[in-house]
Amino acid sequence: MDKLWKRLEDYLEVNAPVMRECLANGATEAELTELEAAVGHTLPSDVRLSLLRHNGQNLVNGDPGGGTLIPCGFRLLTLSDMLVEWTEHRNVAEYLKGERDPEIANPGVKPFFHHPAWIPIAADIGGNSICVDLDPGEGGSVGQIIEFNHDLDTPTRIAADYKSWLMEITDGLEAGQYIYENNSYYPGFFLPEDLSSFGVAYSPTNP
Repeated sequence: MDKLWKRLEDYLEVNAPVMRECLANGATEAELTELEAAVGHTLPSDVRLSLLRHNGQNLVNGDPGGGTLIPCGFRLLTLSDMLVEWTEHRNVAEYLKGERDPEIANPGVKPFFHHPAWIPIAADIGGNSICVDLDPGEGGSVGQIIEFNHDLDTPTRIAADYKSWLMEITDGLEAGQYIYENNSYYPGFFLPEDLSSFGVAYSPTNP
């Protein structure tokens, strides 16, 4: 994880230094243990190693200082924010008291509205989140990464594990798949075609 994070840090230093500066210092083992006790689950080793290097993104006046690191529009959560998001998810699950129709579940993910074994690691301003799934459905794997979106029936599996997820993002950034836009209402990395929603013109020959 350290080598992968070094690649990502080096990329940010050159292409989005303000975002590099907003990455928080690492959490402590004691802080990780406290979170795990609160949610009742042990985090996978790649998630723990990542949080030991960077405990999410610092906020400036309540907002991500350099924007959202995770395309498109998600910020990495600190341990304290992870617990807040998890608690909100748990409360929703308890309120709804039930499963969704298994026939509309996405592959590898259990058909719940929310699940206490989905631990949020990133979130956007619309209440959507990216979670590490510690209780997967049939065909899934413990530690897989899922995206919860209000427009979908159940979360979608987007990566086999945290390291694969972060590597895919890093590979995409280095390959120019995403563009850093710092002039929008909510700065961060976006697909070029998505920038039009902010009134930003983009051409591959004139970024």
